[in-house]
Amino acid sequence: MIRVLAVFVVLAVSFYILLKYLVSQSKHPSGFIGRSMMKIWNKAYLPMAQWALSVLPQKSYGHILDIGVGNGASTAYLHQLFPQSQIKGIDISAEAISQAQQGYPARRSNF
Repeated sequence: MIRVLAVFVVLAVSFYILLKYLVSQSKHPSGFIGRSMMKIWNKAYLPMAQWALSVLPQKSYGHILDIGVGNGASTAYLHQLFPQSQIKGIDISAEAISQAQQGYPARRSNF
């Protein structure tokens, strides 16, 4: 019984540490895990951004601010919708900005 309890405690602590690490990577991505987390978030976030942007009038906007760009996929989508606009993307994570700059070189976007 003590061994089962010990194994359960070890598994629970391991799960807690892993979950805490993944939440940390979600907030401030770095390295392989951080890049992977950004890709996962894009799969969930980008369709929501596309839906939300579908209700905007399709007109020209002079400047657009994309907050929380992740690896830049949302900024690239904004550029497709509004090719004449100056788009600035910001993110709290330096790794995210680096990924955005590598994946979507500046056309009319600035990270």
